[in-house]
Amino acid sequence: TSAPVFGTASPQPGPPPGSARAGSPYAYRSLATDADGDAITYFLDSGPAGMEMDASSGLLTWTPSLDHPVTTVPV
Repeated sequence: TSAPVFGTASPQPGPPPGSARAGSPYAYRSLATDADGDAITYFLDSGPAGMEMDASSGLLTWTPSLDHPVTTVPV
């Protein structure tokens, strides 16, 4: 059994977005492969309100609002 290999695959060309603006959608797609061909399941351990991770595709989505204080969220 081998550990998965992680990379990134942004929904848009270019580097992944480094910051998000209130009211604007943020999207970032994680990419992992397993050397044994086993299925990968993605999981968001923690994040701000409304941030979601699609378990099968690795797509992280979030639309920050002005109701929350400015924070740094590692992704």
